[in-house]
Amino acid sequence: MTTTAYMMTDTEGVVQGDFVERDLPELSAGEIQIQTAFSSVNYKDYLASLPKGGVIRQYPMVPGIDVSGTVVASKSGSFAVGDEVLVTGYDLGVRHDGGFATQVQVPAEWAVKLPAGLSLQDAMAIGTAGFTAGLAIMKLEGLGMRVADQPKIAVTGAAGGVGSVALALLQASGYQNVTPIVHRGGEGETTADDILALPNKPLLSQTYDYVIDTVGGELAAKLIAMLHYNGAIAMTGNAGGVDLPTSVFPLILRGVSILGVDSVAADMPTRQLLWQRFAADWHVMHELPVEQVPFEKLPDVLDAFAAHTHKGRTILTF
Repeated sequence: MTTTAYMMTDTEGVVQGDFVERDLPELSAGEIQIQTAFSSVNYKDYLASLPKGGVIRQYPMVPGIDVSGTVVASKSGSFAVGDEVLVTGYDLGVRHDGGFATQVQVPAEWAVKLPAGLSLQDAMAIGTAGFTAGLAIMKLEGLGMRVADQPKIAVTGAAGGVGSVALALLQASGYQNVTPIVHRGGEGETTADDILALPNKPLLSQTYDYVIDTVGGELAAKLIAMLHYNGAIAMTGNAGGVDLPTSVFPLILRGVSILGVDSVAADMPTRQLLWQRFAADWHVMHELPVEQVPFEKLPDVLDAFAAHTHKGRTILTF
């Protein structure tokens, strides 16, 4: 069987992506083959398209860290032909050919059966970005964030994939005191520049109880300095840089916690729990800023990331 894929290649240092037709190998024991219905485009996928993006580990490689579709072949006792499944994270699109293809082969242990109440399209409206947002909220709630307390919460990168889903999930959960922090905003909106303009001090005025951060860098450092006593920040991304120019003072003088959020290697019980929530009380897909584009328009979406004009979630249709 053949598949149409968007493949990244490295030819003597020149990295580029092209649509190709390729033959699929025979399935190995424990693998399944998925006929792709939808994929989604994440910031990590954009990084995978760059020569030094730090995502792809070997070339050639089909990127795409998310996929949803129907099982068309199985050498696993856990899945049968006709099962609807989704896959996010693991090595998909990094060390293992990913979701930017019409047919995808993966280890069965990576796949989640689509919960009742979710469509294949819904799953990709959430994708890795939304799954990461859900993990961040779950970690903060595990540390004491409660709707009953109506804490003050800030979300950085609020117009992006993780940020936009985080806002929708917080609202669906009943949190009301949420401040979106956007890259560029209109009147009355809090922007990253507003935060960055604050003094460079190890401790700033206590403003937020919790932060969901998708940006990192100096913005995250400023927000750490603005957390209330026993506050916490859940860090999910590095769009603003990999350095964190802060000090120990927020930690040792205010009891602040810094939580790392990694969706790639989340265990299967956690995945199943979160996807069940997306099918129930976190069913926010129709409230998200989601754009659907045909698979062949993927290069245009990557260009939008490069131009910093991409917003919300983009779903690829196959």
